[in-house]
Amino acid sequence: MRWPFPLTSSSTRLLRFRFIPFQSHSSHHNNFSTHNPISVPITNPVLDQTTVRETLTSFNNDWKRALEFFNWVQTEFNFPHSTETYNLILDILGKFFEFQQCWNLIHRMQSNPNSFPNHTTFRVMFKRYISAHCIDDAVQAFQRLNEFNLKDETSFSNLIDALCDHKHVLEAQDLVFGTQKTLTLSWKIDGFVVSSNNTKIYNIVLRGWYKLGWWSKCWEFWDEMDRIGVQKDLHSYSIYMDILSKGGKPWKAVKLFKEMKRKVVFVPQWIPMLCSLRSFQESYLPELSEMYQKIAAKLQQYGE
Repeated sequence: MRWPFPLTSSSTRLLRFRFIPFQSHSSHHNNFSTHNPISVPITNPVLDQTTVRETLTSFNNDWKRALEFFNWVQTEFNFPHSTETYNLILDILGKFFEFQQCWNLIHRMQSNPNSFPNHTTFRVMFKRYISAHCIDDAVQAFQRLNEFNLKDETSFSNLIDALCDHKHVLEAQDLVFGTQKTLTLSWKIDGFVVSSNNTKIYNIVLRGWYKLGWWSKCWEFWDEMDRIGVQKDLHSYSIYMDILSKGGKPWKAVKLFKEMKRKVVFVPQWIPMLCSLRSFQESYLPELSEMYQKIAAKLQQYGE
């Protein structure tokens, strides 16, 4: 018994069939088939969401086989694809720049309430467009989100995050502060307005500059957040303490830590800040070791 194309050993294990039918393979095409030229007992395969997802993952370097399998389980066994399995095949197709195929599947998702596109769907699309340096296509995809009732702050954050993750921080900052920025300190993109009080978006851009290692831009952006009155949170301080450490100014991190104690409530979720402190060289600034121990002892009171 064999498949119409070579399967990896992991794929074979993932397809937990009670009986696997003999699969014929045509020299002219490479499609899945349930044709059974020999007498072999056939029952429906044991298909569930986990099995299908894991099998798709095993094809993540071959979009054609992944798409064939995706369509095969649906047509031959009426497998009800979920939003999650759709998102997985979209990620595989986007990896190989098959964006038209992606949109064809997204339109198929719209026709079924059980597989309707969600924020993750378009986060995948943003990521794949931007990794291919198709920035305009990613922004246009965001502009189309009214069709799916998903044009909101979460989607905008996902777009900015994808830009920063793939080192397109200049483009991200242009969306935040560029020509489409309104005088009321809100972001207006194709008629959609995002509140300027969304600290998360500022944190994403700040982290983007940090990833690029452009310390002067980080310091500029931090001052800009102060100038326009952004309410900084724990993550803001944690990111900037890392910036000061890597940028060669650990003594300023100590000053920032004292400022943070005045402005931010001490909560058990200070793990990101601890990581920042741990990144400093204790031999360079020995008092940080004592500070770290004090924070760790404080966290123990919360059962961390």
